[in-house]
Amino acid sequence: MTPQKNLRIDWIDIAKGLGIILVVLGHTERGLGSSGIAPESWKYGLDFYLYTF
Repeated sequence: MTPQKNLRIDWIDIAKGLGIILVVLGHTERGLGSSGIAPESWKYGLDFYLYTF
């Protein structure tokens, strides 16, 4: 048996990981905002940096 080469593409793995993190953050933010724990105004500063990057 010969060892198989790793055929994974690094930038795709990084993009998937970043996407997962952003989905988790979005769901957490939505849950905290609807429960009243976190005020809605904090996200506007964060949105500015996320959407203009």
